[in-house]
Amino acid sequence: MGRLRRPALDSAAMSRVILPARNRVRPLFGLALSLGLLAGAFGGPASALDLPACSDDRPYDCVLPDWSEAVQRDIPSLFGEIEGIVWVDDAHGDAPDAGLDILGIGLGRVDVDDAKAVRKSDDLLKLGKVKKAVPAGSAWLIRVVLDRSADDVEGDHSSVHVATDLDRSRSNNAPSGVADPDNPFAGYGDIYSLTWASTTDKTRLLQSDLAKGWYKGKAPFAASWAAPNVLDVLIAPKRFGAGLSVITHAAGADGGYDRVSVGPTAIPVDGQLGLVPTCLEGSISGEPFVVRRLVENGQVLRDVEAPASWRGGMTLPVEPGVRDALETVIAAADEDGDGRAGIAANVNLFEDGVVIRQRPDLEIALEGDEAGLALELGLTHRGYNVLRDIQLESTGDAAVDAWLERASDTMREIMPPFRSTKKAGLVAGEGIGSCIPWLVPPEPVPDATAEPAADDAAASA
Repeated sequence: MGRLRRPALDSAAMSRVILPARNRVRPLFGLALSLGLLAGAFGGPASALDLPACSDDRPYDCVLPDWSEAVQRDIPSLFGEIEGIVWVDDAHGDAPDAGLDILGIGLGRVDVDDAKAVRKSDDLLKLGKVKKAVPAGSAWLIRVVLDRSADDVEGDHSSVHVATDLDRSRSNNAPSGVADPDNPFAGYGDIYSLTWASTTDKTRLLQSDLAKGWYKGKAPFAASWAAPNVLDVLIAPKRFGAGLSVITHAAGADGGYDRVSVGPTAIPVDGQLGLVPTCLEGSISGEPFVVRRLVENGQVLRDVEAPASWRGGMTLPVEPGVRDALETVIAAADEDGDGRAGIAANVNLFEDGVVIRQRPDLEIALEGDEAGLALELGLTHRGYNVLRDIQLESTGDAAVDAWLERASDTMREIMPPFRSTKKAGLVAGEGIGSCIPWLVPPEPVPDATAEPAADDAAASA
């Protein structure tokens, strides 16, 4: 694998262009799934020409900057000329004090024209057979810009990980759960890693299929340092995942993880963002929950008492025209006058290897220019849970139906997988009810027929 190589670096080429981001988005979504939400207009997907650039005022339904916005594009790559798709800058100083701070990441395609020369290069790092690690022709390239080189850390170990989900199946990905709610790899199944250790002063490439375990994967790939703090990772799967994240780690007391994300999403491979939530919450309650209608293995059951339940939701921005129509729909369906309406839905929940279909209401309410959406589902099995599908009944308004379809797709794609265990607890978010107050689990209702305490009985006598 060789020593960490230090190519020459032009300091002027490392000036940075910062993409503004909402302050409240990043901390709430450190564990969110990064599946690359696809932007879409009502009735169909939107093209890049139809969407504005992402900005602090509009962090959704937008096109992320491409490599033409990044000075780092000019650093030559061992693998050839890069056709940049999307570039995302990350703020300096958001990593742990002794961590590897990610300054920017880019996704692009590269045609390896002279594969033989690349394979013989002393600057090449590879895993597996070299012809598969560096194939002739087109491949994906991920460029990672760090605040310093991987060996310039206080601890004895550092690493850079490119995480994606090649099969796009959430049932075999790393989950987020009550035991590990801040897992930076939640939602991913395929990890391409570069590690450095001070004991050997060497770098290694390792690959993980998390369905098998860490560093047990065998997919070949390659990497090269374009600069001391600029890493190019070359992978050539038959198809790419819907999105990716780059995660760094440095060992030591002041080390830890840094992860780049834009809102709740990572880098979508088409460079377009869809609806971006401004909050995400979920919790598991150990209290029994009655499911109105449940389908398991083709058997329809009604009024089933599940031993636990999951409550999850998010807040999304709403465009003014859609907001007015949504307000009308909510007012017409708000029978108890609490400002919320329930929209009938069919939801598939993947529970411990079994698909459970339930018919809850998707609750929705408006606050300013944002809408809060929430679901409550009964958990009939302990174990791994994935929100698989949400289908809503029509509200009678085409614009509202189109927006709700996109919103429910966003919830399905972004909600982290979770585990239902004997010990219920937090799944996602900074605190249940912190941004959707009506997601707070209800307090147990006292039993009115219970005998009074001895002190109360004496006082009444």
